[in-house]
Amino acid sequence: NQDFDLVKNIIIQILRGTPKVLQEPLPEVTIEQFEQDGFLINIAAAVLPEDLEDVSSELKKQVYLALTEAGVKLGVRKNK
Repeated sequence: NQDFDLVKNIIIQILRGTPKVLQEPLPEVTIEQFEQDGFLINIAAAVLPEDLEDVSSELKKQVYLALTEAGVKLGVRKNK
């Protein structure tokens, strides 16, 4: 639970600090499912349609950098 709280807080900070992410409805970070070595998260954030591709790519990069900097071990999802 502490790991999820850390991950969630980092991602929420990124979402709040990204100008093209709308704050209504509020962005959400939830656990989609539990995996053998961790959990799969879902990030839900509203953006204008014309900003979707750029924001999605930038958020993925920012989340990856922030989580690795915080020492969060990221897994690789295996196809089932």
